[in-house]
Amino acid sequence: MSLSRLHRREFLSRTIAASTLALVSPRAWAVEATPTNLVLMLADGLTPRLMDGVDSGLVGFLGSATRFPRAYLRTALPTSAGVMESLGAESRLLMQASLEERGYRARFMCREGDCLAEAERFMLAREPFFLAVDVGSRAFGRVPSLANGQRSGLIGANVVGMLRCLDRAGVADRTLVALLGGPDRDSVTCEGALHVPLAIRWPGVSKPGSLSEALVSTADLVPTLLDAAGHPSSRSMGVSLRRPLGGDLSGWRRVLCSEIDASNGRLAEPRRSIRDERYRLTHSLLGGSRRSGHPEFELYDLSRDRAERRNLAGDTRHRAVELALRWRLRSWRERIGDPLLDPQALWDIA
Repeated sequence: MSLSRLHRREFLSRTIAASTLALVSPRAWAVEATPTNLVLMLADGLTPRLMDGVDSGLVGFLGSATRFPRAYLRTALPTSAGVMESLGAESRLLMQASLEERGYRARFMCREGDCLAEAERFMLAREPFFLAVDVGSRAFGRVPSLANGQRSGLIGANVVGMLRCLDRAGVADRTLVALLGGPDRDSVTCEGALHVPLAIRWPGVSKPGSLSEALVSTADLVPTLLDAAGHPSSRSMGVSLRRPLGGDLSGWRRVLCSEIDASNGRLAEPRRSIRDERYRLTHSLLGGSRRSGHPEFELYDLSRDRAERRNLAGDTRHRAVELALRWRLRSWRERIGDPLLDPQALWDIA
């Protein structure tokens, strides 16, 4: 046998051996055997102001998670809708189908019965799992403390209960836990109607007790959950929060757009809004008509005027900012195929 043939045979043997080792190595099996479980805690009554409170249950969780103080709804919620609706029906269906494809058990629960006991049974049954729970509900059974009846006390106690369930099930170290609250339903400003509390604990990815200055949309939540499940999605309108959770904001979005179509308190007319790190521009699509109580465009400097009292639209000193945000908002509407770009559609509701 020639020397070159021996070299080729040796090379092939080593290649096959290396490939086999990669397939059966403990590291490869560990990745397959310990997937990331997913828990989404929803709390309609948890506003950004309540998240800033001192309830011990919330403080304990926030100390282990990354908090996003600049998180916003993709679409403003109608008064009767729960915060789960902010994820979008299409995105929820996409997420459920993608998770089931990867062998996840998925469940959305619960408003009746002893939710903590039911949640723990679900966690113990089989991994991997996705579980969404309403921690703002009294259906969690025995709540240790309501903190003098305050809403944040109920939510904090239920959050603690869920974390203890994860600990008892022995899966806390391989479970992503996200807490999503709701907006201030009484707000008459776009900032208040869209701003929501969000915190995520992703073992090995997030930085415990950290604050991220990233502009975040609720549309980013589904891609984040799918990313943690090893199934990144390119069809969603959002982006996985993996990089911001790790403190990397390079190349992250500088503006964030939202829409308001359904009634949310006094914000009942169709509006489109965009904000950057300092300003919010809102376009009232019926501005100037008999159905509108707003000018067509409003521009506010949120660093000085969070209550949105002084409209800077039309002010020559802020003209460049206004035009730039108007152009970006229009581009976003075209990209998502906003049906109200059609003048006839606007005329029908005016």
